[in-house]
Amino acid sequence: MQLNEQLNRYIDAHIDELFEIVARLCKHPSVSTDACGENAPYGQACRDVLDEALAICKEYGFKIHDDAGYAGHGEIAEGEELIGIMAHLDVVPAGEGWASEPYSLDIRDGKAYGRGTIDNKGPAAAAIFAMHALLECGVPLKRRVRVIMGCNEENGMDDLVHYFANNEMPLWGFTPDANYPVINCEKHIFQAVFEKQVEDMGKVKKIACGERFNVVPEKAEIILAEALSEEEKAAAAAYAAANEVKIDVADDKITVFGVAAHASHPNLGVNAAGHALRLIEACALCAGDGRQAVAYLAKHVGLETDGASLGMACEDEQSGKLTCNLGVLNVENGKFFVGFDMRCPVQVAPQLLKDNMKAAAQRGGFAMIIRHFEDGIYVDEKAELIGVLLETYEAQTGRKGETIAIGGGTYARQMPNRAVAFGPCFPEKVDMCHQRDEYIEVEDLIILCKICAQALARLAG
Repeated sequence: MQLNEQLNRYIDAHIDELFEIVARLCKHPSVSTDACGENAPYGQACRDVLDEALAICKEYGFKIHDDAGYAGHGEIAEGEELIGIMAHLDVVPAGEGWASEPYSLDIRDGKAYGRGTIDNKGPAAAAIFAMHALLECGVPLKRRVRVIMGCNEENGMDDLVHYFANNEMPLWGFTPDANYPVINCEKHIFQAVFEKQVEDMGKVKKIACGERFNVVPEKAEIILAEALSEEEKAAAAAYAAANEVKIDVADDKITVFGVAAHASHPNLGVNAAGHALRLIEACALCAGDGRQAVAYLAKHVGLETDGASLGMACEDEQSGKLTCNLGVLNVENGKFFVGFDMRCPVQVAPQLLKDNMKAAAQRGGFAMIIRHFEDGIYVDEKAELIGVLLETYEAQTGRKGETIAIGGGTYARQMPNRAVAFGPCFPEKVDMCHQRDEYIEVEDLIILCKICAQALARLAG
């Protein structure tokens, strides 16, 4: 495959323009929330960032369409058939402790920092600019090319469900919202809740940890009904030292600090909820049936990321092992709300997974509620789309391409058998998705833009 060197030269000559688009998108704190009015189904900030993205597309001469605030698109070229590139404009909450303002672009030391720079506003900007480069370089296209931008990927993906119910499905598509080389397999996504009402929580008045099921929680607060004794403070300090976890101990509160990560890679984080449960158990802060509930969760969930002690561990050849993230732990007035996010092998029957999780809940005296289940996808590695993308990757990077499986859920699920995830994170790089001080390396975003341009040129040419 021959690269279109004109496209690469154009992108190299207009790098500042590419990063200006990133800055315009990152300034919006677009965490998906409840509807706030007409054409704003996910809140005002998501409405604003979609308006910004569509304005950029219009400035470049794209045809634009707003799907009532759920999603929107910019389109170039003519033709009966359509090629799609999908990206999302919503982000997870920034959290605390950033070295720079999370909702702005800060470029330093060869890295572009800001919430959304890698997940997924940076890639959205690269897609827009790649299409602009196709127009500026006069690349002949026989198919239309459309960048489809949603506003609820992080909280259910019903944005593109709505969009594709009202708009054309592309012939082929890809989403730069995961890893390279090409992801042809995405695991089942299974989110479940354990609930239980207890009568006695001892000294523990409240536990508050986690905002999203699909994020490893980085902070847990244990609010106490009475002051800690010196012995209990010493036990908490001993737990922290033995487990190399940071805590802050006050008379009536213990704060546990972890490290955030995406739920598809829970092993890359430090789960504050799991440590909170184990710390409460180690310090004997609970009593009665509350202690029994905490003990069960500490023993059968704790810091595990494979679901083994819950009886959920499994794997297959296509997608590997199940991962399990304890994403939310809230206890107040004796009511437990425990939220799990599992990424499950595609060849394991969904009903078996649901039955096993229900049995795990019942063993601990909990009720299990299925919050969300999304079937995984598998695209045959011999499919024409995958061949084009692998060849593009190899030609642009000089690296050997291959197909891989992930636990993450991407927009490719909304185009089954027609789309895959493709970039932006290279295999050897740290994936800063959902983490504090999120960044994408400047050079990696430039390469992503070039890959997108070359792939779209070949798919649509």
